[in-house]
Order: sequence, then C-alpha cells, then structure tokens
Amino acid sequence: MFNSSQGINIEKIKNISAQIKSGAQYENPIIELKRQFWDLSNDEGKNEFAKDLTLMANSQYGAGNIIVGIDGNTRDLHHTALPLDAADLANIINRKVLEPFTIEFNEIQVDEKIIIVVHIPRSYNKPHMLLTYKNREMFIPIRKGTRTQAADKYDLDSMYTEREKIVIPPYRLETLIGTDELVVSTYLSNNNIAWGCLINVLNTGSRINMVTGGSLTIYIEDREIEILDLNSYLVPNIEGKWQDMRINNFLKVPQNDATFVNLGFHFKNRSHHKTIQKDINLYSVRITLKDVTGNISSTNVIKLKELGS
Repeated sequence: MFNSSQGINIEKIKNISAQIKSGAQYENPIIELKRQFWDLSNDEGKNEFAKDLTLMANSQYGAGNIIVGIDGNTRDLHHTALPLDAADLANIINRKVLEPFTIEFNEIQVDEKIIIVVHIPRSYNKPHMLLTYKNREMFIPIRKGTRTQAADKYDLDSMYTEREKIVIPPYRLETLIGTDELVVSTYLSNNNIAWGCLINVLNTGSRINMVTGGSLTIYIEDREIEILDLNSYLVPNIEGKWQDMRINNFLKVPQNDATFVNLGFHFKNRSHHKTIQKDINLYSVRITLKDVTGNISSTNVIKLKELGS
C-alpha cells in the first residue's frame, strides 16, 4: 500500500476526471488511466497485466501509477475492485517477469466508488523482461509515444546507463540461488518438520541490513498450494546450531556483501510434507525475504529437488 504523498489521492483523481470532462486530452508519462481491471481469468489477460506493469517499471521517468476506474474518453468514474489479493497479483508478475519488481495497490474511495491505484516504484534493476508475450520470448516492453514495442540496443544502453547513475538505496536485499533447481533437505526443529535450503543473500544497499522474515511458496503447475514461514537460519562454518528468528534473532547481512546461509522453512502440518515429499519433483517454489524496512525481495519460481535425489 502507499499513501497520498506519492501523488495520487482523491483530489488528484477528481482533477483528472474534470480535465477530461472539459475536453482536454489527459497525457502524463507517469500516470496511465484504465477503465476496468485486467481480466485475470485467463492467461492472455494475465500477460496483458504483466505487460502493462512492466512497461511502467521500464519507464525512463521513474515511479509510475496506473489508475484503474477512470474512463479516459468519457471521464466517468467506474467502481472497481481487486480480483485477487495483493500477494496473488504480485505472484503473477513474479511468474511472468524476469527480474520482478515491486508493485503496490491502493483503494481510494471517490464519490462512493472505489478506484484502484497501481503504483510501481522506481526500479533499480531495469530492464525487466517478460518471459513470453504473444509468441515472443524474453520480450522487453517499452513505450514510445502511444506504441508498445520491444526495447532496442539504444533503449537497453540507456537503461544500463541509468542503473549505473542511480544512487545506491540504503536498504536493499537480493536473493541468489544460482541454479535452476532449489535443493531442500528435511530436518526436525522443535519437533516440527522443516525444509532447509542454501542460498546467497546479497545486501546491495549502503547500510547493514537484516532478514527479518520470509516465506517459501510451493506451486504445482500454476497453482499455489502452500506457504511455509521462514522461522530459522544457519550460517555454515559460523554458527553451530539453527537460530530461531521468532525471538527476533534476525540474520544480519553487511552492506555491499553477501551471506551464504541455510534458511529453514517450517511446515504447519506434517501430513502436507509427507504428501509433497512423495512426488517432490512435480513442484516448484519461490523464496521471499523481508528486510528491516519491510522491503520484499523474491526469487523466480524454480523447480524443487530433494537433497540426494
């Protein structure tokens, strides 16, 4: 969620509506208008949703907003609502975009109608690439005028140049697995079944940071079936036992450095673990971490593999 300090509030929405009503054509490179929410009942609609948000994330103008519920032709306001919760909407982006980006959703009530504002903060990791879009693979969408097209060499050079000029944020974590499979091992933690997996946690911010929480989401095909909480960690060759994060014993990562760590994700139900373990190679997972400021970083969805299999 975000607040009015980012520029979109009731007054701003009413002003945009009034401007269109007066006959003016509304143009703003960091604000787009959409009459209704994307149809997410099919893969085509999900691809359009991912494409439109990726366009904004790849924009040269920094942070952007898509206001859903304003008809750009008639200025009419249309009541709308999120078809899924924010986490599920973010998961669509995470599954369809290489180098996922942050998305925030806000519901604003205007004249008894709910308007959705989709906010895409400035990306520090452009270019963002759609894995597939209309039979094209690894598609990097950008907008030139009113047209959507693939980024060319000049556009990519500009994005990488921008990345080099961006001031390093104070807090930013990245997760790195380095393979196309996540290897997990089962262990007991206080009589609870847990999975341990080794990953690198990178601190690309300018200050020391900490992992304060996280989760491991399990999928079968495109369906989310379970979320395991990150409750413990073990730094190999540093600590002799698992550290319990539930007592505020957080994982510290020095600035401009990486920590190789075994993360422990706990099952709430032993029978679920047993079911998944039978056909573990059918499943895929995503790891999400939260830092001291509440920022979220996620891996791509990757295949699951048991240690030794």
